[in-house]
Amino acid sequence: MIHTLHNNENTASKSLRSLRTFVNIALRYGYIKNNPFKFITIKKVDGKRDFLTSEELNKLSQAYFTGKIIKTIEKEILQYFLFSCYTGLRYSDLKSLKMTSIEENKVRINMHKTGHFISIPLIQKALELLPAKTASGSDPLFRIYCNKVTNRILKQVGLRYGIPKKVTCHVARHTFATVSITLGIPIEVVSKLLGHTNLKTTQVYAKIVDSVKEREMEKWNKL
Repeated sequence: MIHTLHNNENTASKSLRSLRTFVNIALRYGYIKNNPFKFITIKKVDGKRDFLTSEELNKLSQAYFTGKIIKTIEKEILQYFLFSCYTGLRYSDLKSLKMTSIEENKVRINMHKTGHFISIPLIQKALELLPAKTASGSDPLFRIYCNKVTNRILKQVGLRYGIPKKVTCHVARHTFATVSITLGIPIEVVSKLLGHTNLKTTQVYAKIVDSVKEREMEKWNKL
């Protein structure tokens, strides 16, 4: 996988974990007798997570709210991208959002990936991104384009506003996590908002926010 398919370590590890799942099923039903994974440890390497800084997020937010984004497709894509930046919702969850998902200025949904129910309070900017009410509460909240189109447009808009990163829809979720931690929101709260079932999953974001480390270490100077 690494040398022939040129997969990175995480992709190879993910494939091996999937294969191990089927091997365990085969063992359970007696199709095979020996477990080839018995003495194998599958390592998981923390991959590079691109995210927007608060300054970069504000650039895109200002461009949207001041009407600098003119093309309809760019406005629609940036609308749900920013909404994801302010809520941490995945692309799959954005697709399933309905008008009925918004209650008392909160997003209330069962997450597509895990099935867990989450409730996310909406900040003012997120509320301003909500479209006008449609005729039916079961109508989609946003017009969501396919992943390929979404990411292509986001990359173009990002470069236009001086953001030299591979901006994709999933970058929004990483942005929510890192900016939340930077703002001082407790990691336990961030974990709940993201719908993580394990705090270790959220702690990955704390490792990559250098400004938080610097701010916290400054507390030593108060001794």
